[in-house]
Amino acid sequence: MTFKDVLDQRRKASTAIFHSFQVSKSLPKTVHVFVESTDDMVFYGPQIRNEGYRYLVYDCDNKSNVLELAELVVSKSSRLSDCLFFVDRDLDLYLDKPYVITSGARRTFVTSFYSIESYVSDDASLDLLFLELSGVTAHASFFSQKADLLRDGRALFDALRFLSALVLISRRKGYRINLNNFSISRIVRVLGPDLVVRPRYWRQFLADVGLNDQSFAAAEVRSVLKELGPSEVQRWARGKYLVEVFFLLFKAMIPRVQKHCGKKGFVGKKVKVIDVQSWRAMFVLLCLRLQVPNDLQKFLQATLK
Repeated sequence: MTFKDVLDQRRKASTAIFHSFQVSKSLPKTVHVFVESTDDMVFYGPQIRNEGYRYLVYDCDNKSNVLELAELVVSKSSRLSDCLFFVDRDLDLYLDKPYVITSGARRTFVTSFYSIESYVSDDASLDLLFLELSGVTAHASFFSQKADLLRDGRALFDALRFLSALVLISRRKGYRINLNNFSISRIVRVLGPDLVVRPRYWRQFLADVGLNDQSFAAAEVRSVLKELGPSEVQRWARGKYLVEVFFLLFKAMIPRVQKHCGKKGFVGKKVKVIDVQSWRAMFVLLCLRLQVPNDLQKFLQATLK
């Protein structure tokens, strides 16, 4: 299949989605939501419902299709006010030629961070989830243990930053890359309370995402690393990778707290953490507990009137 064939298939898919929208009925207090994946509604759905609206979802498969659907709605429909479009920012802040939204901009939400997963990937979310799923209270000893874990896990964040630099270089050079083929768990071992990054982890990453045949100059990598400030990890780290990092931190935190507390918590309660089996499960749990982000709240309040 040629690249032209792929583009033709995408156009047909967008046309089919647009047709489904056209034949649908306008219903009171209901919006038509166009997303990159129906999985995104774990994040957006509760917030839309909180505004008193129901929604019909259109899975557009990727970002470019969502933006193409926005153009179709603007040019061929009179129902733009019934629609909302949601896309991840990805690395647009760092790319020379980012996506430009030319149609339906007022009805299109672009994440402030890399993606929706980035909103729940911080130490505050780690606090929220761990404290809620255990008998441990927000005691100074807990935060001391968490601080030790984040310090010990610094190598993991450094590895994530290095891989993000490789991704950004690849995007700028137009290399074909499949980030879905890689998981952070491929380069990290959880040994009880410790997280160990595998030696030469980047080789595993390059092999998994299809960059084995590409070379990266050390000077170029160092230059790009300077662009990726450690304090802005939610902007440059792929959201799925970042939430997986915090999932691994959550798993490593359990034996640390249990060892520190013994059989009883900081206020005498038994420490029994409800285990979370995957980063996806953790993401869902965090979305259900998430206070609506300011940027999303402003967008919904401005569009759902």
